[in-house]
Amino acid sequence: MKLIAEYSRELNWQLKNFIRYSPVLKHRSCIRIADNIIAQFNLAQRQRLSELQQNYLLDDWPQLCNRTEYIENLPMTG
Repeated sequence: MKLIAEYSRELNWQLKNFIRYSPVLKHRSCIRIADNIIAQFNLAQRQRLSELQQNYLLDDWPQLCNRTEYIENLPMTG
């Protein structure tokens, strides 16, 4: 019985490496430019954003996130 389990695991592993499926992302609502959102931030939020930009590349976030996701991904006090 162990032999069947080993073959099954091996077959599953081979299939996962051979067949790489990822569903297509359909239309996604994004903000494109974050300037309007950032303009509404208070001083503490702008300082926090500046700190994060010094440590992380955030340039793609507006194209990848909607407004809510963008704000929620920037842990800020406010």
